[in-house]
Amino acid sequence: MENLTYEQQLEALSAEESDTMRMCVRTLLSRTFIVRSRDRGLFRFASTHRDLIDQSLRTAGFQLFVDEDYGVCMLRDKGEMKQGQPAVNRKTFYVRESVLYCALTWLYMRKMNDIMDRVITISVQELMQTLEQFEIRTGYRTAYNLTSLKDILKMFSRYNLVEVSGTLGDPDCVIVLYPTLMFGLNPEEMQRFLDNREATFYTAARQTPEQREEAEAEEAEEDQEDEESDDTATEE
Repeated sequence: MENLTYEQQLEALSAEESDTMRMCVRTLLSRTFIVRSRDRGLFRFASTHRDLIDQSLRTAGFQLFVDEDYGVCMLRDKGEMKQGQPAVNRKTFYVRESVLYCALTWLYMRKMNDIMDRVITISVQELMQTLEQFEIRTGYRTAYNLTSLKDILKMFSRYNLVEVSGTLGDPDCVIVLYPTLMFGLNPEEMQRFLDNREATFYTAARQTPEQREEAEAEEAEEDQEDEESDDTATEE
């Protein structure tokens, strides 16, 4: 099909292939990622027909990036290329979402070993223990109650970063980590994020009770500002 035009390639697809094609494009636009370990059919089609899908995305200003090793198809913005790294659909996280993302990525990297596209499962307890290993201040750890944790993980799931299997709070509940976590924030960015926030998030033991109380008051004020910002955006 190399010598066929874009329109001819589309016409050459079967009805089933056309449906899969539309599903691939819609998934990339809405979720940014297609994961082989989660949907082998979509990944196989996108990998095989990457030029065709890439042409479909160009009108919207996007390109298709495929990493066979990690088993990830990724939407990237043609206008955002930094140091040769593909920049995906941008989603701005709040502070607690960013901290949780870093913790999940760190867990994936630690357990990945040599199989880069493997699916990693962790328990909620492992996640909380990781936050403690990061020495996240107590105020931040206690903020991750089941309700807020459920909301953040649900948002991550929309972008095919993780998946919750079971009900949070149940002993048999596990969090599935996908290799897409490695593409949302690369290791260098994650390290810079953690280093830049050391004074804010870490070393609670070195804080006096007065310093801790003042810092937690600042956190509450930041959260209130975030909520007010969300309300304003919703009204608009």
